[in-house]
Amino acid sequence: MERNIIVEIDDLKINGQLIYEDTQKYKIDLTLPISQSHYFQDLFDNSKAFILNGKLDDECKFTAFYCHIVQVLYTPKNSSVADGLIAIIDFYSNQESDRLIIYKIDIGKLYLNVSNVNEEIKVKKVDVKFSSIDAWIPENENKKVFISRNNCHISISNDFISIEVSNSVSLKQLDKIVFDLRVFFEVVLLDNDVQIIQKFIYIVDDTKIEEVMRYKKEERDSEKFLFRYDANSIENILNFWFKAKSKYGRIFDYLSGILNESSIVHLELKYFVLAQWLEAYSRELLDGEVKAIINKHIEISDEKALVLSQSQNGNNFRKNLKDMFKLKDLKTLIGIQNSEDQKQFIDQIICYRNHLTHINIESKLNNTQIMHLYEILKDIIYILIMKELDAIVDNRRIDEIKRKYMRYKILQDTIEKCKEK
Repeated sequence: MERNIIVEIDDLKINGQLIYEDTQKYKIDLTLPISQSHYFQDLFDNSKAFILNGKLDDECKFTAFYCHIVQVLYTPKNSSVADGLIAIIDFYSNQESDRLIIYKIDIGKLYLNVSNVNEEIKVKKVDVKFSSIDAWIPENENKKVFISRNNCHISISNDFISIEVSNSVSLKQLDKIVFDLRVFFEVVLLDNDVQIIQKFIYIVDDTKIEEVMRYKKEERDSEKFLFRYDANSIENILNFWFKAKSKYGRIFDYLSGILNESSIVHLELKYFVLAQWLEAYSRELLDGEVKAIINKHIEISDEKALVLSQSQNGNNFRKNLKDMFKLKDLKTLIGIQNSEDQKQFIDQIICYRNHLTHINIESKLNNTQIMHLYEILKDIIYILIMKELDAIVDNRRIDEIKRKYMRYKILQDTIEKCKEK
């Protein structure tokens, strides 16, 4: 879509075109005389990001965020070589010329029906339409839940999801809730890239702002879910999700990428990122457990700090995996028969991870075994997420991970084990 616009910079009114489509970058082309281009030329010369405010041809206001000038074009008056040379000379040396030049500007975010918006503007509600979730949420669902950690209500339907905060928050804060919710859907809807199709933001004076989304329609990869939607438990699950997001931060942000089969192609890299995620998660999980025990049983702050420091000195991937297996009862869930088998399994997880960390080392790893370990680690992460959400772990998933472990164990007995360098 292409729209004529007027941008106001100080006392200048500049004509241009706003071009935006669902699957392409948004851009603005501004045309102005060289004599009026000093502001934009400085932005271009110094590669500065900036915000543009203006109006469309129907008087609708807009704000363009994270703008960058990517190209500057001079405009010859005719097609002659001589005039082309004059245009170039004017462009570089005659700052008072009335010759027109064009600034091509890429846009990060585009908001319609508002000008002078910024990330700190106070907002109270957002309506968001996500792709793919209509396969998970029943068609006639209309459920409103309260998220205590964010002090907001989320209205769930098969069409739009509404998030309404009890007290106004900044646009940046509300966007973080939307982001966390999108990651939740991407984790639940296995192997699907959940995108935002439409987004409407309501500021405190009830003005409705549209954030124009870059949405590319894609075929749904599958209709496999981590667990089925349940109206009776969704409020509890979402509260546990936002609690976990607050606790683990970026560790949970990465879940959507590492669990999406199509996002990473190479098997070794797929295995490596899962192992790295487990290392980060187990460290934070056990740090939290240790701190809770210390806070419960030790009252003097200096002694708390000493005990905590000593506990963290022994913090390593091998120990954390062993402790996490015990804390989450993973040995039983996976079907590991005894402590020696568990030790060997943890040793192999770490050994393969360590080999892949040093990419300059010639690989002599067994790809079939890496595939088995990858599938098991993925199911372990699924189970850990479901335990964080207090969701019921389906017996079929438990049976599947036990079958995968048995295949791994049978192969392990016939090949040379991974050995540390």
